[in-house]
Parts: sequence; C-alpha cells; structure tokens
Amino acid sequence: MSVQGITIAISEDKMQAKLTYAPVKQDISLTTLVSHIKTQGVVAGLKRDVLNIVLESIRNGRGLDNIVIAEGVEPFEGVQPSVDYKFSISSKPTVDENGKTNYRELNKIKNVKRDQLLAVKKRMKLPVNGMTVTGEGTNFLPIIDIPLIAETNIRKDVQEDYSYFYASTDGALSFKNNKLSVYPELKIDEDVDFSVGNVHFKGDVKIGRDILPDFIVTCDGKLTVFGSAIACFITAVSDIDVRGGIVGKNKGDAKSKENIFATFVENAKLFAGRDIYVKNGIIGSDVYCDGDLVIENRKARMVGSTDRAARGIRSYNAGSRFDTSTRITTGIFPEKEKKFFEIQELFNKRVEEAKEIEKKYGRNTLENKTYRAGLTNQIKRAIKKWEILKDQIKQIHALLATTEQEMYDYSAEIIVKETLFPRVYLKIGKHELTTSREYYNVKVKFSEELDKLEIV
Repeated sequence: MSVQGITIAISEDKMQAKLTYAPVKQDISLTTLVSHIKTQGVVAGLKRDVLNIVLESIRNGRGLDNIVIAEGVEPFEGVQPSVDYKFSISSKPTVDENGKTNYRELNKIKNVKRDQLLAVKKRMKLPVNGMTVTGEGTNFLPIIDIPLIAETNIRKDVQEDYSYFYASTDGALSFKNNKLSVYPELKIDEDVDFSVGNVHFKGDVKIGRDILPDFIVTCDGKLTVFGSAIACFITAVSDIDVRGGIVGKNKGDAKSKENIFATFVENAKLFAGRDIYVKNGIIGSDVYCDGDLVIENRKARMVGSTDRAARGIRSYNAGSRFDTSTRITTGIFPEKEKKFFEIQELFNKRVEEAKEIEKKYGRNTLENKTYRAGLTNQIKRAIKKWEILKDQIKQIHALLATTEQEMYDYSAEIIVKETLFPRVYLKIGKHELTTSREYYNVKVKFSEELDKLEIV
C-alpha cells in the first residue's frame, strides 16, 4: 500500500532524510509508513519516535514540512593511544667526554621521588563506523590499546583525554610487562656484574649474591650483601652488612656513615662513622672507625693490618709470630685530629711568614722600630704585618694546644682476650709502644700516673 502526499528529501551527504506531508487524510499503519519511506531510499537511521508523530499527523490530516525522520551515523576514525614516558625505558653504557664507554655504568636503576610524574598516557578512543541513511557504510581499522598498569606505589590521575602516573613514594622505578611500580627498597637477586651495572640508589639495597670486582654500589640507606664484596667500592649512609667477606684485593673499599658488619675482611679499606664488627678477623687491611672495632670470634685475629678506632678495640688475637706490620690505634677522635692538622698547617704557615719578614729586616729592627728614613713606609707596613702575625701565631698556638687535648680520649682501651703477639704497634692518644713479647688475655690502657701505656 502506498502513502499519498509524502515527499522524502535526502541531504547531499546522505546523512539526513526529511519528510514533507501535504495533507491527504488516510488511515495507514506504521509498517506501511516505514515501507513507503524505504522505497524512497531511506533504509537506515530511522527515528521511530518521529515516525509515530508523522503517523498521527497523517491520520488527522495535518501537514508536515521538512521533518527529520532519519539520521546517519557520523564516521569517527578514533584516537590512537600514546604514552609519554618521563624516564628512559632503555639502558645503555655511559660515554665520557673523551668518548670512552663505561660498561659498568648502565643506568639501569631509576631513582624517583615521591609525586614525580612518571608517564602521561593519551587515552585510546575507539573508531565509529559510519552509516548513511541510504545504507552506505564507512569502516575503519580497529585500534589497539597500549597497556600501562599502575601497580605498587603508583598513583593514577585519570582526566578526560589523558591519564597521569605519579610515584607515591621515593624509591626505585620498576617497569616490567607494562606495569609501573616504585619500591622504597631495591632488591637485586643476582651478582652485581655487567648484566646489572653499578648501583646508585636513594634507599636501602639488598644484594642477593656477590658484588664483583671494580663495580660500585652506593645507597642512601642500608646496604646488605648476602654474598661477598670482592675488590669493589661500596658506600652507604646507613649500615653496611656483608654476610660473606669483604675481599679488597688491595683496591676495594667500604664506607659507611654508621656501622659495618662483615664475616671477614681481607686486603681492603674500611671506614665507619660508628662501629665495625667482624666475625672471623681482619687480614692485611686498613680499618678505621669513629666508634668501637670488635673482632667477635675466639679464633679470629687482626694481623698485618692498620686498625684504628676512636672509642676502643676488642679482639681475641692481635698480630702473629711472623708478622711485624700490625698497627692498632685508639683514643683519637678523627674529626678533631683532622682539625688539629689543619690548625697546625696554618700555624706553620704564619710562622714561616713571620720568619721571612725577620730575615728581610732583622728582628731588632722590627722590635725597636729603627729604620732608615728612605724606607719609612715600606718598613712601617712590614712592622705592622709582623706584629699582626705575632698575635695570630699566639692565638693559633693556644687553639692548637686546646684542640690537641680534645682530640684524645685516654679512657679508650685495647682488649685482647687471647694472644697479643710480639712486634705489634699499639697507640692510645699520642702514647705508643711496640710489644716485645707474647701476652695472653690483656688490656692495654693509658696510665695517667706513669704517663705512658701499660699492658695489664
């Protein structure tokens, strides 16, 4: 059945169809109306609610003018996702200014700060396949998303078109399998070698195995090494705990602002801002701490080493029957000692300056201020400078004496619970002695009454 009085106009881009109706009263169904419209070429995007209004107008004989009865679907090709990483996702050796490649500096450890922006992801928008009212389609290729997952200690801020990924704590950035995480503690399960590179981290570090020769590990927290530190260079703001040995091979060192713990130390350099604890002895090393040096096991010894501790030294054995190079020093505060040497250097410099003036003009001339008229201004300046130097030398000498007293702690002791062998050099403060025989279970201390060291 046809419908009279209806005119269908399709837009030029075929995205819209309009209906005009010249009133001819007739009784038709919605199905008939739809069929008639489709015969006019409009087969998609029909507006069923509008068609119901059109049908009511036709039945009541009311005219219609340019009523939109169908709309196509506008095509949208979509938006490709992208990620702007605010960190380098690749690791490669560094090259110095001379073009030399350092294969130990791989920059694999990414240190990040709390609230640091790590990545910005442009969000994907799926394509929309278009359709005209006449049934012609537009198809786009599908878009594949770039996965980026916020995991441990990552804050994700989702905006309309972008997602922002932030670190929620200080730590080491991990980016694996499209997952972002930040860990406040760095764990390395394997050896520190060419596959890992040098380690520089702002928190605690745990090394599951060994640190191999010439590699560097630094951290702002505690460093724990479950293997050995072998001819490497390790530094920590907090404790260093090496469950194996520190084997320096005469070049490696360990530096901590707090304590150092090790099973044994061999041919290495150690410095601790507080105490050093070694279970099985120190051999051929240079060991220095601001607190106590303690050798813990009964059979352990210090031999062939220079061992210095500000507060005191305790060991079971010191030296050996064949060794002449063991040196043990305590009772000296290193910072004050450093200050003492700086003041001493300044004192010597001022004395030399004064001697140069005395050599040039003569001490008698400077003291009595007798000089020829032609050299009046020059000598006046020299006398003034010489007098200033004399005052400075006097002040510096007094400061030197005070600092020297402050840098020594004569309450510090050296305790050897088993054997103290001959030819071991011992020093407490500025007093020293070298053992001439073998001692057993002794204490070395300063005797104020005797003004020297004694072994008791």
